[in-house]
Amino acid sequence: MASESNADDVMSMRRLQLRRVLRSLDEVKGVGTSLISLMIPPSGSLQRVLTKLHDELALSEQIQSRV
Repeated sequence: MASESNADDVMSMRRLQLRRVLRSLDEVKGVGTSLISLMIPPSGSLQRVLTKLHDELALSEQIQSRV
């Protein structure tokens, strides 16, 4: 019984911390597309995400060089 209460307390603390982080991220402003938020699900492949980020960076550099 006590371990369930302790686990609930830990989850409540984690939720509170997540809310605080999300609130602080919501207040951040960037100029144009200079700021991105990247959320990777726990089951996501880090290598796949890195590949996509690399591709996006290459594409954005091509766009900037045309301007």
